[in-house]
Amino acid sequence: MSNDQPHDALIKALFRDPQHIVAELKRLLPASIIERLDLSTVRLAEGVSIDPKLRDRATDLWFEVRLRSGQRGYIFMLYEHQSSVQQEMAWRLVDYITRFWRDWIDACEGRGAPAFPLPAVVPVVLYNGARRWTAPRRFVELIDLDEEGRDALKPYLLDLEYRLESLSELSQAELHAQVTDLPDMMAVAFLLMRAVTQSRNLVSILEGMRAELMRFLRSAHPDEIQLILSYIESTLRRQDVQAAFIELAEQGQDADKETLMEIQNIYARARFEAAMEKGRLKEAQGMLKRLVRLKFGAEAADAVSAQINEAQLEIVEDWMERLVLAGTLG
Repeated sequence: MSNDQPHDALIKALFRDPQHIVAELKRLLPASIIERLDLSTVRLAEGVSIDPKLRDRATDLWFEVRLRSGQRGYIFMLYEHQSSVQQEMAWRLVDYITRFWRDWIDACEGRGAPAFPLPAVVPVVLYNGARRWTAPRRFVELIDLDEEGRDALKPYLLDLEYRLESLSELSQAELHAQVTDLPDMMAVAFLLMRAVTQSRNLVSILEGMRAELMRFLRSAHPDEIQLILSYIESTLRRQDVQAAFIELAEQGQDADKETLMEIQNIYARARFEAAMEKGRLKEAQGMLKRLVRLKFGAEAADAVSAQINEAQLEIVEDWMERLVLAGTLG
């Protein structure tokens, strides 16, 4: 899978919002670092790119932030979303950071500005694989020396330690506690990212995060909802998203039902519009029949099946519009 895979799209969408960046830094970094940062200056920044060979398994983000003392600093976040653990991660981070500094020096020299001192770079690795993270977190542990040798040469050896956040090693209760203070979309995204590595049952996943999901759905922009729905569809390919939301609505309180049914309507409409754009009349017809079956049962679907099969694109679109918005074909 390429750079447009679902984890990459979701992570990058989350961190386009500076408020989300600030919330994540507060969640991940020690208070001793946070108190040194002027979080009002946080922004996404350009940085060196990760190895193209890793693009199908990792997403990289660079955040720029001013320190309260006035210096400029950077947070390099690498989100690792595959199940295998990179034992050489510390080396890769050293490589990225030194290349970033090389580019920094070249840029400063190009405009006649002083390049030194170099800006601080704090490396963070978010891991969401199913296996436990076992790679060394310090670069010096990759040097071919025993512990005694490392201690003796410590003043002369290059070293770096990265902050690791392993979502898969957090219990459900621990993660729920961590996301309590996050913006609603971030809370749902992180719960989902962990859940899809633990289960393939979409109804069970959504039920396990019902409170956070409902809070998000009631206030989210339709584009944010569609992003979450697309992530679910892409990571749980054989799951019936519409049916899952309908089942969740039937299991929940009345206050939830209207919201959840509206969400499956949004999903149905988005899928239908995608079919329209690609000119797939048969797919659009099949989608309409499927939605009729989900909403009104097999008998109703069978009764209108022949009409749907004979209808042109414009008619199918009109029926879908009525069904999604008005809940009827009449």
